[in-house]
Amino acid sequence: NRNLSALSSNWDLVNQIAINTANTEETELYAAVYGGLMRSVDEGQNWELVLNGDGFLASNMHSDIKIKSDGTKFAYVSSEVSNEHTGFFTSVTGELDDWTEITPEFGTHSTERMILEIDETNNVLYAFGNAGRQGHVYVSPWHEEDTSYCSFWKYDIANDEWTDMSSNLPPASKLFDGLTIQGGFDLVCRVHPDNSDHIFLGGTNLFISKDGASSKNNWTQIGGYREDAQRGTLEYRYPNHHPDQHHLIFDKSNNKSIFTAHDGGVSITDNYELEH
Repeated sequence: NRNLSALSSNWDLVNQIAINTANTEETELYAAVYGGLMRSVDEGQNWELVLNGDGFLASNMHSDIKIKSDGTKFAYVSSEVSNEHTGFFTSVTGELDDWTEITPEFGTHSTERMILEIDETNNVLYAFGNAGRQGHVYVSPWHEEDTSYCSFWKYDIANDEWTDMSSNLPPASKLFDGLTIQGGFDLVCRVHPDNSDHIFLGGTNLFISKDGASSKNNWTQIGGYREDAQRGTLEYRYPNHHPDQHHLIFDKSNNKSIFTAHDGGVSITDNYELEH
């Protein structure tokens, strides 16, 4: 439901919350909200808008925030208008007027949803989602006349360099076996904390790459629709693992176990590498 006329506050839509665990002096919180990025240094009692988009517009509803273990922040704020507070940004302090824009030249300012993920091992930031009419194209499984654009980018933090990885996204040979993100409705991008070659991407389906997404032919579908699913049916790859992926969490007590959140609820596997 995109009835944005009902939204009148930044807090009417919260996309992400992050804690700066590197700050041991105070509780430093961030909230990626409708219209930008909020910051608090007093346990959420008071908030300041440190990245401000272009007001309460449909183009400004998407945002995200990720924080490295050393406290470096990375943020995304969508907008159809290029200004000093929209695009991709990084900051050490996170304070107002202390953010550096790092939007890739090929990315432009997107009006759509993109999400961020940090690979601590390789000092890399990933951006995944809908960057407008660019990237890999998937046919919608429900409407063949519709196409879903999907972009996947990698940012080398140390060298301040972006690489477009969209051509390495998993190919689709059948109607339901692709990485359709439905305009950004369903998005997952996670890097395994113990093995940075294991990258998980989710749209309608859930995929894993075991070579750091360096090849489009080395992805394995591990959730969502069955590859031979047909319209008018609800055929899942695994029982009760619904399509439309929204989140993935690693089990700290078992590095092979993951939790996934999808349209059907929450699922768990004890070993994501098992093939069935």
